[in-house]
Amino acid sequence: MKPTVATLNFTERHRIERRDVRITGHTSGAQGYFLLEKLEVGSLGLDPSAVVVIECFTGKIGFQRYIHGPLADIESCTTNQHKFPSTDLPNATFRVKIVSSNSLTKGRILADANDIPVEFGGKPPSLLGVDPADIGELVWALDISEETGPILQINERLPDPQQIARDTEFRATVMPKVVAEIAYCVAEKVQSGEADTSATKWKRALSQLPGINFDTADTSTVEHRTELADRVSHAWAKQHDSVNKFKNALERRQQ
Repeated sequence: MKPTVATLNFTERHRIERRDVRITGHTSGAQGYFLLEKLEVGSLGLDPSAVVVIECFTGKIGFQRYIHGPLADIESCTTNQHKFPSTDLPNATFRVKIVSSNSLTKGRILADANDIPVEFGGKPPSLLGVDPADIGELVWALDISEETGPILQINERLPDPQQIARDTEFRATVMPKVVAEIAYCVAEKVQSGEADTSATKWKRALSQLPGINFDTADTSTVEHRTELADRVSHAWAKQHDSVNKFKNALERRQQ
């Protein structure tokens, strides 16, 4: 009789939808922390003895790993505070893994969610509204109206526009273009002396970027406004470490 050999498949795993995960950031001085406030995986039928692990990426070399606790205790673990530097927290993205603790399959990833953005106050800190819209074959478009200010439109045929707008790869590739368009519009309003409430808020926000100051910038010509918008785009991408975040997201996707 041939001996029974246990064959383990380490490639099959469940994908946790991003809408089922929420991580919130909290800053107080130099030392901040984050909470895993939501993890809904009940429909996946996972072993309750499995362990929830959180990995945090900031675009720097390597990442930080936190053992959150047993899956069975997930409801009571939502108040677990994981310390993290306040200065790095706004640009952090997270990977949440559920790892087997069974003696035969210990260490096997049963389910995971990648590129989870940190939220502040229950929502991402942004002046930019996000709405589903009928925009034909475009994935996204920017609508700037006098009434609402800039609205990022996501094709209504795509699921969960809010999550798409928070996606690491989407933000890294799309947002520099979005803020450039907004910056040009704000520069026009500043030049004409017709800056409304929305434009004033965006002017203040964009002037926080390194090397950007709308009060001293020359906005007198199309060329100058275009040059300012281009500098805003690059400053936003640099501050949010867009290239490294995009690179890291691609590498995690291939794991």
